[in-house]
Amino acid sequence: MELYPHGPIGFLDDGLFLVEGRWKRSVFERKMTVFRLASGEVAVHSAIAMDEPGMAALEAIGRPSWVLVPNILHASDAGWYAARYPSARILVPAAVRAKLFDRIPRIDGSLDEDWPDSLQGELSIVPLHGTTIGEVAFVHAPSRTLVLTDAVFHYAGRDLPFLSRLLMRANSAYGRFGPSRIFLSFVVNDRKALLASIDALLTHDFDRVIMSHGRMLPEGGREAMADAFASLRR
Repeated sequence: MELYPHGPIGFLDDGLFLVEGRWKRSVFERKMTVFRLASGEVAVHSAIAMDEPGMAALEAIGRPSWVLVPNILHASDAGWYAARYPSARILVPAAVRAKLFDRIPRIDGSLDEDWPDSLQGELSIVPLHGTTIGEVAFVHAPSRTLVLTDAVFHYAGRDLPFLSRLLMRANSAYGRFGPSRIFLSFVVNDRKALLASIDALLTHDFDRVIMSHGRMLPEGGREAMADAFASLRR
């Protein structure tokens, strides 16, 4: 498998680490979040295949016990992890599990139905129903962090090249925190179901928000999420 560009693993908070990378020839970054749990287990969210120094740094935190596929668009490296870590469990969104069998050679269960007791409370999941990509949100209780993938964007300033900025502005995904126009128009197929999921998400205690595309929101996450999806209620 060809390895795509990535940075080092960075410590973010107690039990929370982050890696930023890119797909080949893409101006848009992607992020891998690593959770080190109180049990000693390590869960990898939106896996990024790294070079050997990068994988050694990951394994210094702990060998992955769980590989969490957050939606159908961020599954490209899960199979690489499945091969490297035969004992790790690969969990995918139930809504798109059938569509992922040809992309991931080994799937051990769904996030919705097979979430392990050992992770309950410390790392919670909230499936965002009503989306075609099967997005699942994660809340890391110790750091009060919400981890999303494609549900929101948060670009500003000169985060992207000029033409990409124009494209993302037209997509309502630049200079603001929230879902893109494409997400609301083409990914969301049941607004009522999505709003119910957002309401369920807002019952959790989180402040920071990490998303795959854009700047991490360091604080005010619950209020920002409520505001970001308020337009769907009109």
